[in-house]
Amino acid sequence: LRYTLNSQSIKRKKTNQNTFIHSIVSRRKQKTTTRRRRIMDVSGKTTTFSDEYTSYGSPVVIKHGTMSEGKAGRLEKVVVIGTGRFGNALVQGIRQSFVHYQTGSGMTMVPTEVFQVPARRFLDQSVAEMANTFQNCKYIVYSGTHLTKNATKVAAAMKVAKNNSNGSHVTEFMDFSNPDPLMEKNDVAGAVKLWSELTYGQDKNHGWKIWKITECGLLDVAGIEEPNHDYAKVYGAGIQKNEVPELRITGLRWQAAQFDRHDLFAEVYDRMMERADMDRWWDALLLGLATFATTASYAVTRYSVSFNGKYPWSMVPLYIIDKSVAWTGLWMLIISPFAGNLLALQGVMKSCGSMGCIDYLVFLVGTLLMIFPTLEFLIPFFLWFVFRTLFFGWIGGRGINLYEHQQAVVSEGPKRHTFIRAMLIDMVSLKGETGCVGMFFAMAHTFMGFICADPAYKTKWFDKETGRLLWNYEVCLAAGCWATAILLGVTARSLFGKASWIRLKPMYAYATPIGMWLATAHVVFFGYGGWYKLWKYKYHNGQPSITFMSSMFPIGVLLVNWLMACFGTKTRLVSGGMYLWRHSVVRIAKEEFVGLKNKYASADTTAFINVAKFAPSFVPEVSAPVKQIRASAQLDVSQLGSVRFNNAAPAASNASYSRVDSDDEMSV
Repeated sequence: LRYTLNSQSIKRKKTNQNTFIHSIVSRRKQKTTTRRRRIMDVSGKTTTFSDEYTSYGSPVVIKHGTMSEGKAGRLEKVVVIGTGRFGNALVQGIRQSFVHYQTGSGMTMVPTEVFQVPARRFLDQSVAEMANTFQNCKYIVYSGTHLTKNATKVAAAMKVAKNNSNGSHVTEFMDFSNPDPLMEKNDVAGAVKLWSELTYGQDKNHGWKIWKITECGLLDVAGIEEPNHDYAKVYGAGIQKNEVPELRITGLRWQAAQFDRHDLFAEVYDRMMERADMDRWWDALLLGLATFATTASYAVTRYSVSFNGKYPWSMVPLYIIDKSVAWTGLWMLIISPFAGNLLALQGVMKSCGSMGCIDYLVFLVGTLLMIFPTLEFLIPFFLWFVFRTLFFGWIGGRGINLYEHQQAVVSEGPKRHTFIRAMLIDMVSLKGETGCVGMFFAMAHTFMGFICADPAYKTKWFDKETGRLLWNYEVCLAAGCWATAILLGVTARSLFGKASWIRLKPMYAYATPIGMWLATAHVVFFGYGGWYKLWKYKYHNGQPSITFMSSMFPIGVLLVNWLMACFGTKTRLVSGGMYLWRHSVVRIAKEEFVGLKNKYASADTTAFINVAKFAPSFVPEVSAPVKQIRASAQLDVSQLGSVRFNNAAPAASNASYSRVDSDDEMSV
């Protein structure tokens, strides 16, 4: 719609009015109303549709289960910034929602009037133009991106709108943005920076409130998940204990964050730690992929007809790869004790003179037992170093930072890096994640092995006369079944999360070692009969069997771990004084949070703006009648796009007021 402004017909009004042209018809007397709506999109296409709804008046005051009318025609303006999928879902949920006010006589529920603006185009406007949209607005709901970049401008527009507003209430800002702390790390502190900009140069009674809403999805905010009523966690600044927004979105319940850590910095910390927790899983997966790449290469070279075996390439996808899958699963279950043994042996060696004779005996035996497992794991260890350095360097620029030395007292100066030690400690701290990844490979082996359990594949399994399994394969499969059942329970317990040691001890102290030994026995009984051919060149060109190579790793690791547990070597090492390292990604996340908090705790801002210069000396009018969207008091649609900004140039030459081109449109 185009409007021609006639400067001769402009009249001064007694009170300021919102320069964004919109109109709501007075409330109908009848309860049921049919309404026709017209919405214009960015391209200029207009859609006309109608709906039928029931109106009980606006607002509604609830007293002891009864309803009575309050001030007729009152609406609370809500501006939704963002026209993506999430922004549209917010509009759908908010347009059927109410703002709840607690009064002495009961609860007053005021319906909402929703306006939606595209984030990119809206944030490109001037402060005065943005303030026009914010004027007399109760809530600004943000679902866009780059809030940190635009926080200064948004804060200035909110201050201008507050200065020009007819009402006495202060606009509240609700941030629904969900930035990734790695891929969008510059946008994580958007709400924090906006709060810093809003409160800069303000007295303590400024009244600003910023809400940060998390743990809710597109379907939740759209209000279509009822009657589930999903909970959304609420953080905030400028709020009271257990306070939540008065805007109650249909189908969504507010859940205040823990009171002693409900501020915006707590939300940033929780977000960064949640991402660090996901990075731990990525790290464990990368370790599993490195191990699988090694075992798959070994299996193909030993059994493929093109190398040292006799099986055709058609058997590689299932039969041969199944061997490497089982191998990977077994090693991933043992990987954390393996790293722990190496660190413990290093600790005993460094404690020369302060440890007892028993500990040195354990050190000598353990070193001999760990030589072969360590040599076996050199290739997966190197591949893991390459994979994680490339991955974390690509997604967050954290490549070399993963290997910084950790100490109790942070020292200034250049960082010291300890690559092997940092990687071994990360392997120990990933005991839960690597165990789950190992169980994933073990379950895949269970299904693949079941398919291959046929005389056409396993000719040596079955007795030629009876057709039954031989005794060693009976033991092999029984041990595998019991190991799978036990370790599946341990995996489920790990996925449930933290619990008291009373609950965890039976699973981790007893069930886990039993399951690991049974899994090792499953491999040993499967292939020990062919170990006499080890290192003989006429068999597979001297390449050892997979059952031998895969089982020697857990046997050596579990024996050393058992020796240290029996003689208390690890306990004495810890009691002698030891600084426990964090996982590398957790350490980096904590350091980044501390830097961010220090930055915004004492940052100089530019949001202290003289709002008077943005206030127009008059409110312009249009000379032509405006075709309006008509709706009842219970507004059920976003109107922005069917009307325009009233951006008339001021008649007075000294008026400080920005103008938008006449063809500038905002769309639903």
